[in-house]
Parts: sequence; structure tokens; C-alpha cells
Amino acid sequence: RYISLSTEWHALSQLPAMTKSGLMIRDIEQTTTVMHQFRSYLVDQMDFHALPLPQAAIELALTARRLSVNVLTANVWPSFWIRPLLYAHLTLPSGLQEIKKAFL
Repeated sequence: RYISLSTEWHALSQLPAMTKSGLMIRDIEQTTTVMHQFRSYLVDQMDFHALPLPQAAIELALTARRLSVNVLTANVWPSFWIRPLLYAHLTLPSGLQEIKKAFL
């Protein structure tokens, strides 16, 4: 079950100095912003630039909670959470690799 970011901020404000927790929540907020920007960019490319994408890639990118861009800052997040990412390899569906490069 998820709590809203405003609830998380309120809970942190009740605790003594929790700078790392605050930075972690800021990273989560950045993730939400970047994902929204990516989806807007993708829709713009499809609508105004006739970007051809397979239906499966469109559903993956535009369906909530199926694809997310995550901002992970190594100096904030515990290293045991980031370490598995060193060995992870994500293969995006055809078309999304080029979109990712253009978006970044």
C-alpha cells in the first residue's frame, strides 16, 4: 500500500533531523516528474512526428506502473539497494531505445 508524498513529508517533519530521508523523498518526487516528462515527450513524438512504435511498447510506456524512470542518488540511497543495479540489464522494446536516447 502506498502513502502520498505529502503524507511522507508530514511524517518526516515530525521527526528530528532526517536529511537523508528528505533527500530520498526528493528523489522520488524527481522520478515522478521525469516519468511525466517522458510520457509527454513520447505522446508528442507519436502525435506530431509520426513516431512508429509497436502497440506493446506504447502500452508499456503509457500504462501507469508498468514503466518508470527512477532517480537513484548513490550518496543518499543505501548501497545495498543500488548494488543489484550494477548487474541488472534492461532491454527496452524496439523503438523505446531510440526514444530514450533522444529524451535524455
